[in-house]
Amino acid sequence: MEKLFYLLRRLFYALLVLLGVITIVFFISHLVPGDPTLALVGPSAPQDIIDGMRAKFGLDKPLLVQYVYYLKNLILHQDLGFSIQNQRPVAEDIRRYFPATFELVTVAMLFAVLIAVPVGVLSAVRRDRWEDHLSRLIALSGISMPVFWLGLLLQLLLAYHLRWTPLHGRVLLDVVTKHPVPSVTGLLTFDALLTGNWAVLLDAIKHFILPAITLSYPSIALIARMTRSSMLEVMNLEYVRAALALGIPRWKVIFRHALPNAIIPTLTIIGMAYSYLLGGTVLVETIFDWPGLGLYAVNGIFALDYPAIVSVTLIFGFFRVMINLIVDFCYFFLDPRITLESGV
Repeated sequence: MEKLFYLLRRLFYALLVLLGVITIVFFISHLVPGDPTLALVGPSAPQDIIDGMRAKFGLDKPLLVQYVYYLKNLILHQDLGFSIQNQRPVAEDIRRYFPATFELVTVAMLFAVLIAVPVGVLSAVRRDRWEDHLSRLIALSGISMPVFWLGLLLQLLLAYHLRWTPLHGRVLLDVVTKHPVPSVTGLLTFDALLTGNWAVLLDAIKHFILPAITLSYPSIALIARMTRSSMLEVMNLEYVRAALALGIPRWKVIFRHALPNAIIPTLTIIGMAYSYLLGGTVLVETIFDWPGLGLYAVNGIFALDYPAIVSVTLIFGFFRVMINLIVDFCYFFLDPRITLESGV
């Protein structure tokens, strides 16, 4: 009961955060100079047509009234509005583009964890040796290197010169045309795996390589450094020293005793990195022409598509808050030393 009360209280705080995000993004997006109706009908269109389009999308009303209507439709009807650029409900666009983003972010996160945790452990075990120095170099470059520059560099080297990977896109149109994939979950690779469509699955994996590496590289740096720091702290504790003094094999002490305790603080970084990746796909999806929410948001910004901009920000904010909440709640099951009073 106590845990349920804690969860409900955190959910209430999360809703307040989301309300703040919606409010800030709504007003900032509407303060950008320009008129989206002119982009649809053209600047030379008659004034009555322009006024009709503004009335159709509710842009003729005061900004505060538009905000109240948006909140009312969102809360009462789960209506995210009508896309100005695509002329269809934004919820339909979200369902169409979100699976590609979720797929890319999940693959990038798995890639980051599988690389960063072993690198961090090796760096801590081989402290001040060449493995540790290499880990520091990876971390420094991952934190300081701009994502767009890394993406362009990988495209130039691996896709253009070496031709090892596709340059952009999610899957080749010829491949998916010859081998159509029935939509089961909306996730292309998962659906191809479920239906045994190996041609599409292989082509999709090839298209994943460059954007997944680009998106995951900063997270690899953060997770590796946190794992190294936690491992160094745990390795200096008395129970680890006592286990080594008793003659227990070093690898067994590291992976059975030290790593399970050292990985707990790293969960926070992993959760934060995952939520950051969801909101950080804008540049990566633009560079690699990945048909996800990031590219959809960029097109919405250029078209001044207010409902699309606010809705994409709401989706990203919702997942960030929920992921952080899940990570916090998982602490109580992974670390018995933490209580609800100390964890709040």
